[in-house]
Order: sequence, then C-alpha cells, then structure tokens
Amino acid sequence: MLTTIARFCVRRRRWVLGAWMLLFVAGIAIGSMVFGRLHDSNGGAGTESVQGYTIMRHASSTGPTAVVLVKGPPLSAPATRAAIIALTARLEKVLNVTGAINAYTSPGDRALWSGDGHASVIIVSVRKDTPEKAQKNVVTALRAAARNTVPGATVQVGGDIAVNGDENTAAMNDLYRGEAIALPVLLLALFFIFRGWRAALLPLAAALTTVSGALILLMGMTYVTDVASYSVEVVTLFGLALAVDYSLLMVKRFREARASGADVPAAVEYTTATAGRTVTFSALTVAAALSGLLAFGDPTFTSVAIGGISTVLVAMATAVTLLPALLAAWGPKLKMAHRQQAEDGFFGKLARRVQRRPVLAAAGVSACCWPPRCRSCM
Repeated sequence: MLTTIARFCVRRRRWVLGAWMLLFVAGIAIGSMVFGRLHDSNGGAGTESVQGYTIMRHASSTGPTAVVLVKGPPLSAPATRAAIIALTARLEKVLNVTGAINAYTSPGDRALWSGDGHASVIIVSVRKDTPEKAQKNVVTALRAAARNTVPGATVQVGGDIAVNGDENTAAMNDLYRGEAIALPVLLLALFFIFRGWRAALLPLAAALTTVSGALILLMGMTYVTDVASYSVEVVTLFGLALAVDYSLLMVKRFREARASGADVPAAVEYTTATAGRTVTFSALTVAAALSGLLAFGDPTFTSVAIGGISTVLVAMATAVTLLPALLAAWGPKLKMAHRQQAEDGFFGKLARRVQRRPVLAAAGVSACCWPPRCRSCM
C-alpha cells in the first residue's frame, strides 16, 4: 500500500503539494481561532470535588465575578473617590454585568481598601450562566471601560472570568514566539546536518504542515470535550520533533537509494516502502500509547492525549505523502550520499561491533543498570 501511495505522490506531486498547501493555510486560519475555544477544566467530572463545585454553582444565585484593581493615588483624595465611583457606574453598564461594588458605595467594605490607602478593588458581578465566549467579551469591555478613568492610577481587570482568556492569549503568544525562535535555529541546524538548503527545508515544511494540521484536529475536538490551553504546547513540541525525526529517516533512505543507482521515482518508492513503514508503525505505536491517557478520565491527561494523538497522526500523513512529493520534485537536485557513508560513520561502526559481540554488549548494558538505583530500572 505504501508503494502505491508513493507512486501516486510521484505522479501527482503537484496535486499533493497543492493539497498540503491548502491544509497549511487552513491550519493557520483555524489555528488562530482555536485559542478562543480552549478551556481549562477544574478536574474530572467524576471526582467528588468537581461534583460538589457543580452543585454549589447551580445552587448559587450569583454568577462569576471580575476584580478591578485601582492602584496609585491616595484613596482619601476627593478626585480619586469621584473617579472610582464614576468608574463603577460605567462598569455596571457593560452587557451581562449585574452589579458592581466598591469601598465607597458599599458601607462596611473597608476590606476592599489596601492597608496603605493607595489601592482598592471593585467587585463586578456577571450574569449567571453567561456563556464562556460572552464572558471573554465582558472582560474585554470592562478593560476598555476602565482604561484611563482614574487620573494617576493603574487600573487592571482580573478575576475568575479573566484567567482563562489570559491563559489562552499567553498560549497563543508563546506558540508564535517559540516558532519564531525555534524555526530559524532548526533550519540552521538542519543545513549542517543535510549539507544543503533544499534538504534542510524538507523537515521544516513537514513541521509547519504538521502543526497546522494538528491545530485543525484540535479545533474539532474542542466541540466534543474541554481541551486545555497547554495542548497547544504539546502540538508544537510533538510537531517539530516528529517532523524532524521522520524527515531525517526518509531523506537518509532516499539518498542511499539514489547512491545505489536508482532514479528519483524508484528511490521515492523504495524510501516510502521501507522508511515509510517504520514511520507508520512508530506513529501508530505512539498514538496507541497516548490513547491510554484517555482511560483516566482526567482533563489534564485527556488534553495531552488529544494534542499528542492529533499531532502524531498528521506527522505520519505528512511523512508518507508530503515528503515523497517533495522528494520527487527536488530529488534530482539533492546531494547523494556516498555508498559507504553509513558504514563508515560512528553509528555504523558501533552497530557492527555490537553485532559481532551481542552477548558482551548486552551484559555491559545490563551491568550499567545493576543494582537498580532509579525507578526506571526497577
């Protein structure tokens, strides 16, 4: 089957490359939307703590709250008092806000003042059962309404309804920042490993399409279950690592086939049939191992499993379709490996020595782990 796939990718490489390009563009568009749907759950639905929290939330007559911190000028100043009271009135007019209190308008709420008299908080109540997306809109509106309203003061909006949105924003920024740093460094390292720009761009193209494709699957899973924000980090790490790993194997096998005298189509078919089989079994093994995390029913493990499985499956599809198409297009311009390069290398020599004395090598490795001193050896 892999040979048939490789033959199709060689003959229809433009169609394959165009399809992956469309998937990459769609992944970028959808990837920017997935952050708005990520949600950190409080725990497994079957745990007693979550069941108790759910009972109290349904029984309570109040909704979530936002906290507005005003810090800077002395609170005893008439101008500060008037500005905070006016700010409270503005916050009460925000859609889905049911009320707001501060230390001036709520008698006995002196606890809302700081000890030094230079900071105070405004407690904003939000309508109960407000949808999560609407809660984020409330936070955005509160921050817009609070901007530059108290002269000489720093005004910040936080609280329960702001935490999840801020976490998603931080995850999105971390993803963009991490890729902006990792991808150039990765490209430079791959250039020295592959000894050429075209070969170095193959893993990079696989990594970008893997991450973008996994984000599409992640977006779909958000409609089925809660997916935490750190699943994006899982997608990024798995996407880069697996794409580079699979690309190294595929390109290495392709160069060896070309060095043995095979033309480009035959080398691509041989590479996909051999290295592609290794990639497929490796990816399915990792996906099966990660699926075991779903049995725990814990949102933390579930988010890791969803992000990891999505990335592994897309990385496998990239390795057996996109890479053969790229190899078919760029194959004639890629440098061929020397026939004895693998055998003359460090790992080639090490493999031959181990095969000559397998019992001695096994005994040496076992001696390093005896007596067991760590949990992995016990």
